[in-house]
Amino acid sequence: MALPKTVQAQKDGIVLALDPQVNAYRLEIDEFVQNKKMLNLFLLALESLQNNEALILNENPTEKQLEKYWWSYFSIAGIHGWPKESWSHQHKGVKKDGIPGYCQHGTSLFPTWHRPYVAMMEQAIFNTMFEIANQFTKYKGEYQEAVRMFRLPYWDPWMPRNVADSVRNWSGLFGVPTILRAQEVFVRRPDDPDKLKQIPNPLYSYRVPPPEGLKEDARVDWEGMIRAKVLPRSAKETTIRTPASLNSVKNNEIILDYELRSQAVSEHQKLWQLIGNLAETNTDWEKFSNHTASDYDAAISLESWHDNFHVLLGRGRDTNGNMIHSRVAAFDPVFWLHHCNIDRILALWQALHPDRYVPEKEKYGFDLKYPLHPFYKGKRDDEVWDSEHARDWTKCGFAVPGTQFIDPSQLKKIVAEYINSNYYWIASRAPPPANFAFPKYLDHVEALIGQPNSPPPPNFEIRAVTAGKNPGFVTRTIALNQNTSTVKDKPAITSDDISNRDDAVFPDGALVGDKQRTWNAHIKVRKFAFHGPFTINVFLGEPEIDDSNGLLLLDNQVGFSGVFVSEDEAMCTNCEEQREKDTYYADVIPLTTTLVECLQSNDNQSVLPQRLRVLESLEPEHVCPYLTKRLAWRINTNDPQPKTAQEVIDSGLEIKIMDRWYRMPTNEHPLGSFEDPTPHADITRGKAGGFSG
Repeated sequence: MALPKTVQAQKDGIVLALDPQVNAYRLEIDEFVQNKKMLNLFLLALESLQNNEALILNENPTEKQLEKYWWSYFSIAGIHGWPKESWSHQHKGVKKDGIPGYCQHGTSLFPTWHRPYVAMMEQAIFNTMFEIANQFTKYKGEYQEAVRMFRLPYWDPWMPRNVADSVRNWSGLFGVPTILRAQEVFVRRPDDPDKLKQIPNPLYSYRVPPPEGLKEDARVDWEGMIRAKVLPRSAKETTIRTPASLNSVKNNEIILDYELRSQAVSEHQKLWQLIGNLAETNTDWEKFSNHTASDYDAAISLESWHDNFHVLLGRGRDTNGNMIHSRVAAFDPVFWLHHCNIDRILALWQALHPDRYVPEKEKYGFDLKYPLHPFYKGKRDDEVWDSEHARDWTKCGFAVPGTQFIDPSQLKKIVAEYINSNYYWIASRAPPPANFAFPKYLDHVEALIGQPNSPPPPNFEIRAVTAGKNPGFVTRTIALNQNTSTVKDKPAITSDDISNRDDAVFPDGALVGDKQRTWNAHIKVRKFAFHGPFTINVFLGEPEIDDSNGLLLLDNQVGFSGVFVSEDEAMCTNCEEQREKDTYYADVIPLTTTLVECLQSNDNQSVLPQRLRVLESLEPEHVCPYLTKRLAWRINTNDPQPKTAQEVIDSGLEIKIMDRWYRMPTNEHPLGSFEDPTPHADITRGKAGGFSG
């Protein structure tokens, strides 16, 4: 295998996207683990990058030592927040506080800044995998082929992980991927490739370096966060997700499983409206890209959807985990799989909206040429990535929307069909389609179970967009060994997959012909009202408990919005400027699927108690009085007690209910289409946090 261009680029301090390769895609994590040798190298590379010995530099470090330092897991993760040290390998660098900060949360550059950031970690892992593959004497060719095919995996939280009873336990389909919950994994090392050895799983957590030996500005104030009880006591040693208490030392995947399942429908509906709303002509880049409220009605944005998962993966009991704190979130390995998925959603949206992007002329302080520090594209200090350089989604390596450009109108239809087939079934709590590719078979993954009882399959299937003479949406078979014969692509879906919609899953009153009246709670709130992250939970009926720890799991909880914001003492210049402007945060909580479950005609299995199933239809004459009587909400911070009515008023919270017609998907319009919304201000008017206009 020839020396990749990314190796020299890294020596020069340059972030370079990986070259396109045949069948080299960013895969969903359960697809990714099917490739034994690629997974093995990936785990070994992460283990190497997370080796904190590279952070201890002497007075006269060599070029190689400096490269290891700046391209270590710690240094790359530290770009996102703490420590204060500015990233400056082979460049003078720009100080974190010398510009509006490396952080671009709450701005129109949120999606484009994170694209080279994800590419940077992908490059560091790829180069390390290349180095390790060449250390194998046995199976070297197979490991080099695994390097060629590597791209950073993503975690799509709405792909099924389990086989579940879709009637009695529909939400049981979802959960934390197995490779993310295993505390230890099995690997094969170059010096003994025929023997499996057990190591701590570098995807489960990252052991943070002790401050001793680090430069002053390279230290993270873990002790300060522990004293403030925003992280558990173990945080000075390791990252953690959803901690069960201040004494937690392990991730709490059981609670996270339940919370993911409880939010599956609501968060899916947000995603559907975000990337599938083709009829909403005023969906400009500013509205799509970030969570900052503007003059228009509150909307779902890529950033607000992203925020909710940071909060889900970080919030704990009596304290929180890394992912809820922007200053230390990137140290958790799950951050990179989450942000790779955010980059995928951005690519899908770009394919559907090719004419909408960061404006060429300055708007809200940013434009297409605004530098995305600290990501360099050349050797000179002024050769910095910008949004124009980050625009080409084909370089990201996603199987959908693909790695080559095709006719935009044809691609739009293909991507719409992909989104429909992957996600439409979730909205109605239907079982996955019969030919669905998930959940994946994992019993052969030796990294998880050691010596497997059965040999791995010769190949596995993914869905991809093809270019060339006959572009299309296909099911592609990826060979897992060199002896596997080639399998021809086949159509991923047929027109019947979309047109043969099963309306039987909808109770009477849910549809009017081929349309459904949909309902949303539009939310605006002062972003820095509580000096740190907080959540807004919406309910049908008052919650039966006041303790915030259990609100997400209540039967009558409809959905939530997680405000992902830095604490006062950890703010960068960008955050400080937004706080001084008293910036408002915007999001939407979908109500439709829950309201369908509230219909009198609904005799399907439901999580809702029978007392709430009294709604006659989804028409305003029935929904408005129903919501006026029952709609409730709570704001919660790290304090388990909910906020008082006065605190809610002071937060500037404003919840407004709106409805709009949605025309169901057809072969011609696989995503369906929305009509203009109609506000119903009186539903929440006069309540603390209700509509006040």
